[in-house]
Amino acid sequence: LARGDTKNAFQYAERAHRAYPNSVPVLRIYGHLRRAQDSAAVATGSGGLVSVGKSGAGGGRDAETALVLKRVVEADPMDLEARLEHGDALLGAGDYTGALTAYETAIKIIEKTGGGGRLVSKTGSGLSAALLNNCAVLRAMTGKGKAGGSRVGYGRAREMFVRALEAAVKEGDEDGGDVDGAVLDAPDGRKSTPRSALPVAFNLARLAEERGDTADADARFGDLLEAAPDMAEC
Repeated sequence: LARGDTKNAFQYAERAHRAYPNSVPVLRIYGHLRRAQDSAAVATGSGGLVSVGKSGAGGGRDAETALVLKRVVEADPMDLEARLEHGDALLGAGDYTGALTAYETAIKIIEKTGGGGRLVSKTGSGLSAALLNNCAVLRAMTGKGKAGGSRVGYGRAREMFVRALEAAVKEGDEDGGDVDGAVLDAPDGRKSTPRSALPVAFNLARLAEERGDTADADARFGDLLEAAPDMAEC
């Protein structure tokens, strides 16, 4: 594995798992390698909101991987990498509620410990735009179809997208210094959205469209086109 030979590493991990099916260290590396072998894909919500998380190899295999990683996080609830990979596997298996729970637990771990692993902000502190965006997408998706859930789900999703917007700008190459998500999401801020934050700003426009606020959605798409005239998605 240290040499990057994941194929042979996976074969050894499978043998170890058969020999020691209850060993948490074995389960951890076996689950990690299963995720590494799964093909990466973009997860798209029913409303067209785009998540940058990995989907996977298909519901059946991802569900099996999720079960392996579930045993790891049950044994070590603070294992951030396993928690994130558990969320990825659940996402690939189509368990959006489970994936959201896993990702939000990962956020709590990062906020408590500072993280230090994957999906921690590239700036070295705080939560990454990718993780915040994924949680927002899943919030919007899982809030649908429940009594009062759509309004609450969209509201929480919007809050998370605004945080992701702020994180995306901080992670970008632009020298923006301190940024405020609310300012970035205001009309004047949207018209000068940096490239690094365009996907999140697009998701905010799609969220407005999904909740039926066509005036807000049209304004947002127009602002995005002013910021990035070549943005074909708009």
